[in-house]
Amino acid sequence: MLCNKLPIFFAFNNDYCIPAAVAFYSLLNSSKGTIWDMYVLHNDISSENQELLNSIVERFNDNCKLSFIKTGNFLDQYWSSGNFNRSVSLSKFTVDTIVRCFPASLLPKNIDRIIYSDVDVIFVKNIAEIYDVDLEDCYLAGIRNAFSDASDFELSHLSKENYELLKDSYLCGGLLVFNLKKIRNDNLEEKMFSVIMDDTIEKRWNDQDILNISCKGKVNFLKLNYISYPYLYENLVDRDNPLMSRLYTRDELYDSLINPYIIHFAAKKPWNSHPNYSNLWWTIFDYLKLPQSSIFKVNRFEPKIKRTPLLIKNKQHIAIWGTGSFSKKYLAENPSVCVDFFIDNNIQKNNTEFCDKKVFHPSCIENFMDVFVIVVSSYHKEISKQLASYGMVENIDFMVAEID
Repeated sequence: MLCNKLPIFFAFNNDYCIPAAVAFYSLLNSSKGTIWDMYVLHNDISSENQELLNSIVERFNDNCKLSFIKTGNFLDQYWSSGNFNRSVSLSKFTVDTIVRCFPASLLPKNIDRIIYSDVDVIFVKNIAEIYDVDLEDCYLAGIRNAFSDASDFELSHLSKENYELLKDSYLCGGLLVFNLKKIRNDNLEEKMFSVIMDDTIEKRWNDQDILNISCKGKVNFLKLNYISYPYLYENLVDRDNPLMSRLYTRDELYDSLINPYIIHFAAKKPWNSHPNYSNLWWTIFDYLKLPQSSIFKVNRFEPKIKRTPLLIKNKQHIAIWGTGSFSKKYLAENPSVCVDFFIDNNIQKNNTEFCDKKVFHPSCIENFMDVFVIVVSSYHKEISKQLASYGMVENIDFMVAEID
């Protein structure tokens, strides 16, 4: 069924054009001979950055085409009223992330199916074959969340009904195949709008929640090794708490690291941390002679920066995550630390007081990137993963205190 030109689309803002350049180069370099019809949904990409991205595409094949489709203020009104402001991921996601849910409306109507990819990725192998995934009576195909049954945090925000329906089929958002023909025929976008506008539904993982809740029961699955998550290795080799997944075998989990099609920097990014595979990302960056942009927090050749709360810059608040005896001891031993508030995952403690300061549940923090967090808890590994999911970088945006 592979067509002459394979359609693929991306959705990102001007800040992500440099990562997109790396992603585009790796896509085309890993699939020489495949002709791609590439679309970018955006609202603010400058003409200079459009020229940069076009120059990447032009390196490979004159028949490959890159089109930019400006979305205007599409969905802005929903962003302000759809319970995104209470999402714990507000600091990580923007309105641009939910635009990707609507290719059926925003892309040419002659496209019946299309691949979607994030741009915080490196393509290692040709993914063209996923275009032919079986989508009969399905709206989407994607990769099931390997962590959905290993971490309470992943899907704990879903209602009991939605959790039971989605716990074994919840798709990650980094790589998808959309059945646009069926989405249009069934008017699925109306259902997506109703999910967005339902203020009782918390959208912790904004676009993923919208798509999964709207499409539940009508999805197909791609193999896990189409996406490799660098942080998966750390979870697999954790001797104290190794990842065990009901959805994937140990062989499948390791194969996604050993034999990946795409490396997806879903949490820590090469430009703001030092995740596994980051050297490959920087190699492409250097080869293309790309400039660093405003989202870059680290230099490839700089060591990780250790920060103490007394040296924090560009942070409006300092918070301690934990409201137990360890936190009291930490404050007693570090009297120079001026804490503004505490954070605790126990919803019963929200809006209470601890050590004369307010306690907030994570869902009440409007923007984690304004806060430097000191983790003082025996559950520091789980909390660190939770903070990383918000886009926060250890020793830059948060630190783990040593406790005895």
